[in-house]
Amino acid sequence: MRRLFSAVFLFVLTLPLFAQAPGALPVANAAASVRDLPVRKVVLYKNGVGYFEHSGAVHGNQKVSIDFTSSQLNDVLQSLTVIDEGGGKVSAVNYNSTTPIEQQLKSLSIGLGDFPATLAIYQSLRGQRVEVTGAGAALSGRLVNIDSRKETDKNGNTSEDHYFLVVATDAGALRTAEITDAVSVRMADPSLQKQFTSYLEIVASAQNQQGRHLRNPCAGA
Repeated sequence: MRRLFSAVFLFVLTLPLFAQAPGALPVANAAASVRDLPVRKVVLYKNGVGYFEHSGAVHGNQKVSIDFTSSQLNDVLQSLTVIDEGGGKVSAVNYNSTTPIEQQLKSLSIGLGDFPATLAIYQSLRGQRVEVTGAGAALSGRLVNIDSRKETDKNGNTSEDHYFLVVATDAGALRTAEITDAVSVRMADPSLQKQFTSYLEIVASAQNQQGRHLRNPCAGA
């Protein structure tokens, strides 16, 4: 169900801010067709304050994400007004932290640091339920370990390491699948998927320490 959603805020105008403020507010929902909330009204006051009103349609429990710099966020938090005109509910806003990324990642149970090696990512999934496809018959079960092997040809030449996923299937058998570009590994546990998504969000946020992302979750009526 489409609902009209509005966001209003006041800024003390500076040149960099004036260039950014009339921009669109991106809607954070990959499945949505509507990607922004365009500017509907701008009022500039003589005292250097600007009034900006954005509005557009949201669907279901869609999230609206507004990007600012750290220096702008204080003004936004003091003046932001959000209205869901279709009867939905807007919960408390939240924004990304400026805490060092190492400290933020320690709060996650997935145990990954910044810039992890590919094998480290797979190792973090040990003991978890996974679904492996692209290496013959699909495998479903718990990831036991990551095994490495070398191969020697008839001329005595030794290959680089080949890595294999060792999976304890639901039928109780141990199966292996070589890690190649064709192999896909899906986390079967929704809570683990959520942890990994949180990890990626922290990493993405840390790429731009000046960027602050204010999010407004919207619940449908």
